[in-house]
Amino acid sequence: CVMFQSLKRPKIFYKNFARLAAPVVLQNLITLSLAMCDTLFLGAVGENEIAAVTLANSPFFVIMLMVFGFQSGSSVLISQYWGKRDTKTISRVIGVAFMAAITLTTLCAAVTMLFPHQIMRFFTPDPILLDMAARYMKIVAVSYVINTFTQVYISAHRSMENAAVGMYIFGAATLTNTVLNYILIFGKFGAPALGIEGAAIATVISRVVELGITIAYAASNRRFRLDLGAMFRPGRAIASDFFRYGAPVVLNETLWGLGVSLYPAILSRMGTDILAAQTISTNVEKVFNVLATGVANASGVIIGTLMGQGKAKEAFETSHTLRTLSFLVGVAAMLFLLVAAWPIVSWFNIPDTTKAVARVVLIIYALRLPMVNINMTTVVGILRAGGDSRVAAMIDLVALWLFSLPVSALLGLVFKTHYIYVFIAICMDDVIKCCLSVARLKSGVWMRNVTRDFS
Repeated sequence: CVMFQSLKRPKIFYKNFARLAAPVVLQNLITLSLAMCDTLFLGAVGENEIAAVTLANSPFFVIMLMVFGFQSGSSVLISQYWGKRDTKTISRVIGVAFMAAITLTTLCAAVTMLFPHQIMRFFTPDPILLDMAARYMKIVAVSYVINTFTQVYISAHRSMENAAVGMYIFGAATLTNTVLNYILIFGKFGAPALGIEGAAIATVISRVVELGITIAYAASNRRFRLDLGAMFRPGRAIASDFFRYGAPVVLNETLWGLGVSLYPAILSRMGTDILAAQTISTNVEKVFNVLATGVANASGVIIGTLMGQGKAKEAFETSHTLRTLSFLVGVAAMLFLLVAAWPIVSWFNIPDTTKAVARVVLIIYALRLPMVNINMTTVVGILRAGGDSRVAAMIDLVALWLFSLPVSALLGLVFKTHYIYVFIAICMDDVIKCCLSVARLKSGVWMRNVTRDFS
């Protein structure tokens, strides 16, 4: 098969690939596994608490995806400038990304802290869920401002072939968050039992710890010296390039996040049990999808570095190897999740009816994992790193906004069909996106060197 012939590569290629992917996989596995513990903690308190946190995190999910958009937009430039070993320009790119992201998160945090109930009314009509979600949102909002510098800085190091630093920093912060959740949610070791508000306080404290570790690392790191002068005075040329190649990514992540955050609003109106099942299923799927994130990150760094070095032909050949790897990883994740779906759901302290829904949803989610893996590698990794961020954004959004979101809303809220059909409609987004992204990858028109010569 032509597809698998692309896997014939020297051992050094796979060693480099593993070195870039493994730390990201481990970081996400730690973070998501401990996030699963948080879900279990809140599940022990009640089903409403799980649903309320899901709803409260929906607007923040959009905010953080916008921040991720700034990160991804900067990584397009950083990975290619790293190929040229132009570290001063990399500091400039970090500066533009940070200033844009901190402005956004500060504004959004202020709005959510001042108007939590008004925002939550858009997501649920249930007064109990609305009040719980608003109390959680008002506290946790500040954590997203604190987290901004860490996200931008760690993303830059990933693009410079140093993914391990994120694993250690986010691992320490997530462990702190989990321990504090146990103490503050249940009132252990003499602390008051704060329930859902305790989970929010734990998140804020863990972000403060995370920022402290990041600043200490940035001050002592010798591999990449952050040039503060260049960072705070990036110049018009880099700002222009950032918004040229980064703006489509920010728009992409914002509209994609907004669309995905509407799913809980649809599902909450179908029943609290449906929303709780979706929350559990999504968290479980994320754990099984950590390899996809690692493959996508490694793909972006490899392709971006090759483009920065002027090796377009090698980048094109390598892209097919990376696509095949992502497919195989997706098949493996699918098989594991199909086997594990039943016992995992049994761990949660939720009603049997909710467990039954969660198991079915997990099976549907498992079947889409090969396509999710291909999409993440091609759209988030290869196309963006190759400078094709505008078309990548179109591919990522067209299926969501023109098919999956309107169809799932019609099926769930207008025709009130069985929840299975609604979740199938949600997953069709990945089927359509997979066809479009693979076609774009094969065309080869996505390759662009986006660097400047500042020498």
